[in-house]
Amino acid sequence: MRPEAPPVLDPGLWLEQALQLLALRLRHEVALTRALRGPDRREQFLGLFLSDDEAEAMLDEMSGRLSVSGAGVPALDEVIEAWHAHAARRRADLRGIWVRMAQAFGLAEAELDLLVLAAAPALDPRFGRAYGYLSDDLTRRHLTPALAQRLLPHRIDALTLRRMLAPEAPLRLSALIRMEPGLPQIEAALRTEEAVTDLMLGAAPIAPGPRLSLGSRAPSGSVIVAGASPDAVSVAVLDMAEREGWTLCLCPGDDGSDLIAGRCRDARLLGTVPVLAEPAVDAAGRVALAPLLSDGVILLASEVEPWLEAGLRAEVVEPVADPLRHARWKARLLGEDAGLLRQARHAELLHLVRVRSRSAAPGDLRRATEAQAAAGLTRFARRLTTCRTLDDLVLPPATRAALDRLIGGQGQAARVLGTWGFGALWSKGQGTVALFKGPSGTGKTMAAAITGAALGLPVFRIDLAAMVSKYIGETEKNLEQLFLAAEGTDALLFFDEADSLFGQRSEVTDAHDRYANLETSYLLQRLESFDGLSVLATNLAQNMDPAFLRRFDHVIDFPVPAADLRRALWDRGLQARAPISGDVDLGLLAERFDLTGAEIRNCWLDAAYRAAARGGAIDMEVLLQAVAAELLKQGKVLRKSDFGAHYAVARGGRA
Repeated sequence: MRPEAPPVLDPGLWLEQALQLLALRLRHEVALTRALRGPDRREQFLGLFLSDDEAEAMLDEMSGRLSVSGAGVPALDEVIEAWHAHAARRRADLRGIWVRMAQAFGLAEAELDLLVLAAAPALDPRFGRAYGYLSDDLTRRHLTPALAQRLLPHRIDALTLRRMLAPEAPLRLSALIRMEPGLPQIEAALRTEEAVTDLMLGAAPIAPGPRLSLGSRAPSGSVIVAGASPDAVSVAVLDMAEREGWTLCLCPGDDGSDLIAGRCRDARLLGTVPVLAEPAVDAAGRVALAPLLSDGVILLASEVEPWLEAGLRAEVVEPVADPLRHARWKARLLGEDAGLLRQARHAELLHLVRVRSRSAAPGDLRRATEAQAAAGLTRFARRLTTCRTLDDLVLPPATRAALDRLIGGQGQAARVLGTWGFGALWSKGQGTVALFKGPSGTGKTMAAAITGAALGLPVFRIDLAAMVSKYIGETEKNLEQLFLAAEGTDALLFFDEADSLFGQRSEVTDAHDRYANLETSYLLQRLESFDGLSVLATNLAQNMDPAFLRRFDHVIDFPVPAADLRRALWDRGLQARAPISGDVDLGLLAERFDLTGAEIRNCWLDAAYRAAARGGAIDMEVLLQAVAAELLKQGKVLRKSDFGAHYAVARGGRA
């Protein structure tokens, strides 16, 4: 017959009995203090005074719940022997919190006992009054190192106790005990955090972040992962954890230096390896944190040298971007939802695990990757959003086919350039540069926004005209800041008014000509080195140097729509809920007026406002007036042959 497993120790009951033994120990100290003070000792501050009789009666009550043989107070040796026997019970509970703390932080028996002494006033305020009585100051209702040396059931000298309470010692390093500053160390207050007190009472440790199990082995040291690319950093951490067999605990990225110790403590109690973002501390802060971060921690740092100079002992890992490994980990961690982020080649996978632990909604994953891109780009660009899809675009078949090739090619870049080796063969990175050319109002901006939405990428619109400076070198500086912010993010960069920089190169006659040509060459080189998707738009393609066109991966023409496409654009207005008169002839409008999609939209809106102002439906009269206003706005002549019998109406007169 299989023997039954021994019962697990009840931490709360064990601690209650330990406090009863502590009360007996305090009775001996009170008796000794009373004898040393003498019977005639009196205090003048009544509000801060605990008399000898009060202290005796209080400790009688606190220790009376423990049954001891014999009458009266047991001898001191008996109390200490009972304490050691009681401590042996916690050592026998191999799955209990005391053994876990001892193993996780390397605590000796005296250090565990010190935790009990420090937590006692938080569990029963009468212990605080007794501590104050023994310290000869009722305002100090807490344990001090001097009092701890008297109460610990071990022969601890002052130097050993000082080492136990040093800042780099386990008790303080892992925030098990807090020592208040401002007093000599021998008189400083020793307290336990509420979370530690709850652990001693039997509460389960709370993970400071989501856990990712890739094994169950404990780390032998700390690791610094340094790198600017979020995708490379996350892949390096995951590969290392899988290789070493660790369970990661992904701590929040906004850890203050005062929170790091507690989060490392809780993560280690759970048998996990805390992954910490680099805290925003100065040189002194790094020195203070170095001992804590040198024991079983993964630190994600931007620079290694400052931490090594601060005394951090850790292995240094410098990650290298690997798109294939990143894609495999993304599929492994996100499962079916990985398809939503197929173009998120720079997604910080550790952050996505945090997001997934909070919410299973697929949209939250996409918003997390978009926030990563927006964090650096909003200073230089404006976010471009749309709720439309490719099917909402009214384009010639050739233009639509070219857009489909652009979008479809993005999903094959890893295979073509990486697996098939074309990238290494011709030194081609994974970046793509496309040029959208055509007259204003033909849908270039909308197509860029829809392309980003189809690929699951946030779109940021950069006005090149605003970045070009008349001062030599300023344009390059502005562009460099933009691309540095865009590196390592998954975003589509949309450059409007590209012809402002990609004009015909001129013959160099002075320094301004030379630098103007340098600006153009610099932007081309920077676009080619950028590993994301860039779209440039121009209304004046005829002004661009033909030599530049070969540098673009895609050149897509957006022509003025023909009559059939114009009719489809006019029909869009019928989808609104506005009242429309039966005399509206959209076929006539599409046939006679050579308008772009943006101009047709303007005509519908103008006609709607005219109809609403007069309190009627949208009829042919207001539509023709709107068309005439749009043509005049662009400096075009109204031809009577186009308006026919409606010419007078279009001019604002009566038929």
